[in-house]
Amino acid sequence: MTEFGSVVPNQQLTGSLTLRNGNFRKGATSTTDVNLGTTPEITAQLMDAIAELLTTSFHLPNNWEPSTDITLTIEFELVNVQLNLDQLDMTFDYVVTRPINGGGMTKTSTQVTANVQSVTGRLGIGDPYSISVTLDAADATNPIGADAVQVHVEFHLTNVAGIGAIHITGGQITYQRSE
Repeated sequence: MTEFGSVVPNQQLTGSLTLRNGNFRKGATSTTDVNLGTTPEITAQLMDAIAELLTTSFHLPNNWEPSTDITLTIEFELVNVQLNLDQLDMTFDYVVTRPINGGGMTKTSTQVTANVQSVTGRLGIGDPYSISVTLDAADATNPIGADAVQVHVEFHLTNVAGIGAIHITGGQITYQRSE
């Protein structure tokens, strides 16, 4: 039993940052702006080709526990009716910047692949899903250490054979907080 004001040993505190469409920058081959809904109406990004890129960047929060993994979640809706077990494949590339010589954007990125499988009962147009990747704090090329300042992530569809068109509606960065 936890009493008011007591601390539970080894309890992890989490924090999050919300990503909205204004947090995504279009790549050289851009996604298409689309309006979804009527009241309220939101702007989403139609991603329906492998070459279409979106990038998001974020500063590491002051209450982030240094050297712990960060989870990036992208929220999306289906554009087309899908079959049971259709799969969405995405690739994420990230760079961690830090205030040291050679710590900027020109260094090699780290690639992370992820997929999510559609399930029975949620296969229609507009059905919501999310896809998450872990940005590894101990990555050899892009460690997310105490001196890290920003994380920049670019993502795109890896193939369009399964789920080949989605509306990106937002996302979230989740991290372990320091006390």
